[in-house]
Amino acid sequence: MLTEEATKNAFVMLLTDAVGYNVFNLMQVCPEFTADVPRLKEEKVDYAIIMDGKSYYPD
Repeated sequence: MLTEEATKNAFVMLLTDAVGYNVFNLMQVCPEFTADVPRLKEEKVDYAIIMDGKSYYPD
């Protein structure tokens, strides 16, 4: 059984890199991002994709 951190390293980071984002560039991928939408106000998401200075993260 994988831990959450192992899952992030083995799958999330690998897939994010595979679709063209540099997971080590904080201008492209921001870990532990504080959400800024009403439904998730002030909650952290594991990763956010940064595009054109705007953040995108899963629901």
